Amino acid sequence: MYSKLRVYKSGIHLGEERIVAGNCNSGMVNFSGCHLACNFCYTPETSVEQLGQDFSTGEFAELLEELVVRGARNLNFISPSHVWAVAAPAVRRLKAKYGRRLPLILKTSGYERSGMLSSMAALGDIFVPDFKVWSTDVARACNLPADYGITAQSAIRQLLQTHGATQYTHDRKIASGVLVRHLMMPEHFDDSLAVIDALGEIGFRSYLNLMTYYYEPRSRRILNANPSQRDLLVARAEQLGMSVMVNGKPFQEQERKLYA
Repeated sequence: MYSKLRVYKSGIHLGEERIVAGNCNSGMVNFSGCHLACNFCYTPETSVEQLGQDFSTGEFAELLEELVVRGARNLNFISPSHVWAVAAPAVRRLKAKYGRRLPLILKTSGYERSGMLSSMAALGDIFVPDFKVWSTDVARACNLPADYGITAQSAIRQLLQTHGATQYTHDRKIASGVLVRHLMMPEHFDDSLAVIDALGEIGFRSYLNLMTYYYEPRSRRILNANPSQRDLLVARAEQLGMSVMVNGKPFQEQERKLYA
């Protein structure tokens, strides 16, 4: 059991998904360490080197209050699963004070078990789980657990039971709900299609953020996804009733040429 958590970076920034309430001044907390070991991680400083500063629960509560004082309009936790037991009491304290005025966004790996999700669901307002891969072969190729795909599908199914009815602010920003992220990876287009279908199978009809910039671990370069394959994924997701974003921005018909 952890007695402290490690924060790699925190501060006010512009959240990735513009549709989320408060992302114009997001109180970001990027935790160090991770319960997965994806070979394409673009922040090895956190997942491998585990850089950062250690905080007790009390110290972490002070950090969150400082973000609020600095103008945070939401709290945006990146990869909190492995330190949730230490973070949760501090979050509970803040939620008792601010409630829905300060939405809590939990950006998770998709590889969380039922008990962990239940604890998170009691405090989180907006869930942004990854759905990285579907097949066991692709999971192994990416250094993920072989059961990642079925676990991620089950996790999102559970989140839909508690947060599936998306709620909006007066200016049509998401105040509560589930928004799924999927990273397109070279050579795994068929698996990406399978991820979309797996979401459709559980009745996911909310926002899908399709990310097209892939960190290639061998060359350490950022590779952009094939535009034609991206458009096919967008079309499949839309056919299944999802609202699609690309790299955090709505992918409207008039914008498609800009991304091509």
